[in-house]
Amino acid sequence: MRQTLFATPLRSASLLLVWCALHNSFSPLILLTGVLLALLIPWLSRGFREPQPAVRRYGLLARYLLMVLWDIVIANMQVIKVVLGPNRSLRPGFVLLPLDLTEPLPLTILAGTICLTPGTVSAELLPRSADKPQFLLLHVLDLQDEARLIAELKQRYEMPLKEIFACSV
Repeated sequence: MRQTLFATPLRSASLLLVWCALHNSFSPLILLTGVLLALLIPWLSRGFREPQPAVRRYGLLARYLLMVLWDIVIANMQVIKVVLGPNRSLRPGFVLLPLDLTEPLPLTILAGTICLTPGTVSAELLPRSADKPQFLLLHVLDLQDEARLIAELKQRYEMPLKEIFACSV
C-alpha cells in the first residue's frame, strides 16, 4: 500500500478543526501549528491503523445516520416514559445479540449505535477470539421481548451496515 503525506484527509481536516476549536482561534500561529499536527499525527500513527473495509454505499450510509438520529429521539421519549413510570414495571436484562458482522469497523459502529440509543448499552463482545461465532452482550433498561429486540437490531442496524461496507457473511 502506497503511503502519502496526506493519506487521511478527513482525519487531518478533523484534527485541524478540533485544534482551532480547542484554542478558540484561527490566528496564523494556531493555523500553522494545526496544519503541522494535522499532517504529522496521521503520518506518525499510520503503523497502528489496520486496513478497514471501505464504505461502498454512501447513500445508504446517509440514510443509516438519519435513521439512527430518529431512533435516538424516539428512544429518549421511551426512556422518559419508563423512568417517570413506576419502577416495578422496569424489566432490565442482558441480551446476547448474535453477530454476522466480523470486521472491526462495522462492529464498532454497530456497538456505538446501540449505545447511542438510550435504554441500551453494548457491554462486551463475546467470545474475544475471532474464530468462533461472536455475540454482542447488551444491557437493556426495559426488556419486553428478547427475540423481537434481537430481530429488530439485526434488521435495523446490522443488515444496513453489512450493505454499507459490502461485508460477506
